[in-house]
Amino acid sequence: MEKSIKNNSQAKKFKKHQQDLLVAWSNEFVTRLNTRLADYNIKGLHAQVEAESHGEKIDIHFPRTIKGENDYQLDHILLEFDGRNRGKPTDAIDIDCYMSSIEGFHEFNLPKATVKAYQKDFILWEKLTPLHQLATQEREPNPNRLARHWYDVDCLLQMRFEDPYKMTEAMNAVIEMKKYRWPEKGVDYELVSQGEMVLFPQPSRLSHIAKDHDEAISGGMFFSTPDSFDDIVARLSEIQRKFNNQNSHS
Repeated sequence: MEKSIKNNSQAKKFKKHQQDLLVAWSNEFVTRLNTRLADYNIKGLHAQVEAESHGEKIDIHFPRTIKGENDYQLDHILLEFDGRNRGKPTDAIDIDCYMSSIEGFHEFNLPKATVKAYQKDFILWEKLTPLHQLATQEREPNPNRLARHWYDVDCLLQMRFEDPYKMTEAMNAVIEMKKYRWPEKGVDYELVSQGEMVLFPQPSRLSHIAKDHDEAISGGMFFSTPDSFDDIVARLSEIQRKFNNQNSHS
């Protein structure tokens, strides 16, 4: 595994093989899924693999009963599958439906499941490193639906999901994987472990992301009104400052 990510030629072959397997799996999964969805006999309910996604994105389309002026909410559910992390180690967690907490829905005995989820510290660093990437990459990212990444990290940290200040094995493993397997021009993932983590891009890029957050709010993406993007930036800036001060090698 170490050779496959540290040798560029082997990394490319490994990545292509991984994508080929994913394309085959996704196509077969969509076929099975559509067979199940057809049993509901609902017009417009179907799944399909997004073109040019290399099997990483599957859209489940459904008929909309209402449509407002703001189309921020899509008319499909996006399932994403990729190999950007090792997927291990995992923990078993219990999950239930959002609707199960709504009064009057308890009698429906809504389904619950026990699933394998990425270990918490790995999840946190898989969430933090994309912010560092989006903040430092040379290529201008499309800000559409991008603010959610900062919102998600802020939510995790507010709920004390995992300690963001520890120099953990998870952090080093995620950095190592992304550095060799998913490089991006202008991004130096090793700076994170050297106490130079960057969570925010330069102001003009950040302003577009802040606008996307406002559009998400007006588009009804949240169950309740979230904090402003300025508040999110303020909290994450403090996390960035404390982490870098604690882990600086200078």
